[in-house]
Amino acid sequence: MSLRCLLGLLLLICSGGANADQDQTHPLIADGVRLHDAGDYAGAIEQYQAAIDDGADTVLARYEMALSYLALDDKTAALAIAEQAAEEDHPLRPKLYMIIGSILDQTGDSDAAINTFEKAIALEPDSFLLHFNLGVTLLGREEWEPARPHFERALVLNPDHPSSHLYLGLALSNLDQRMPAIAAYTRFLMLEPTSARAAYATEAIEQLFLTGYGKDSENGATTITIGDSGDVEKNAADLALLIVQAAADQKEGDGSADQVSRLRSALAIFAELSKPESPGFAADYYAPYFQALLSAELLETACNFALQDSDHAAVDWLGEHADQVEALRTLTAEHVWTRSSESGNPD
Repeated sequence: MSLRCLLGLLLLICSGGANADQDQTHPLIADGVRLHDAGDYAGAIEQYQAAIDDGADTVLARYEMALSYLALDDKTAALAIAEQAAEEDHPLRPKLYMIIGSILDQTGDSDAAINTFEKAIALEPDSFLLHFNLGVTLLGREEWEPARPHFERALVLNPDHPSSHLYLGLALSNLDQRMPAIAAYTRFLMLEPTSARAAYATEAIEQLFLTGYGKDSENGATTITIGDSGDVEKNAADLALLIVQAAADQKEGDGSADQVSRLRSALAIFAELSKPESPGFAADYYAPYFQALLSAELLETACNFALQDSDHAAVDWLGEHADQVEALRTLTAEHVWTRSSESGNPD
């Protein structure tokens, strides 16, 4: 899956479905929401217009109407209605800006989209979706470093948002932060192990292992290449990944190599190399989680769970270790991401 295709899923992620509280809104708006949820978007739009004519909350009705036009793939109408509604001082203004920014981004005006998301974040700084959307727009411009802190902030606000893990992994990969990228992709796969995007994340992890690794097809000689970034911890992590890949490659001859063991080895090294004083979001956010899995002897379980879509042996393993899968679910549900509370604040 290409970057363009991956980012093309944004509108489905961020603006699918109406959000009105049917117990506290005008009956005609509530009817429109029900029609939208049933797939009758044109009928929903008619109800929202009728609600406006009947004196309902105009901003709310137009917000819902914009979502229905988006569902009809009429971005022009959705943008016009959302911009009109956003002119009023209303609690929904940040969400309207999110719709506007998303449409501007997808129609090619990324500068205006960025400006719109930044205005929305100024109004609602703790909206993980606003940070996520801004990060995606920057990612589409291949501005990896500016995008990165917005995904980090989104994850501080919502640790269980799969797409933020996925896109953070993509940004980190392009910033040559290989071990943190593997941690981000793995966390994504633990949240979304069998979706269409799981194959993208699995392939991305594969490429991270192979970066700087070569093998002569004639004599089987292995070569590894590692640059000197000036960061001792990063150099050590990159070298460790190459060693893990070399060890896995060597085992292929006897049929004992597998993706799960390779990923487990890499994440164990990541957990052991990361210290409380280590700089960076990955050390502060991902490392404590994988350290907890390692201490609880659940890291293998996590890797099998993450790779179940691409490794049939992992599926069998999970079926035979239901108690460990349940322990993994419990540990993950109870994990507190406190060390990251001050991390991920965009400049």
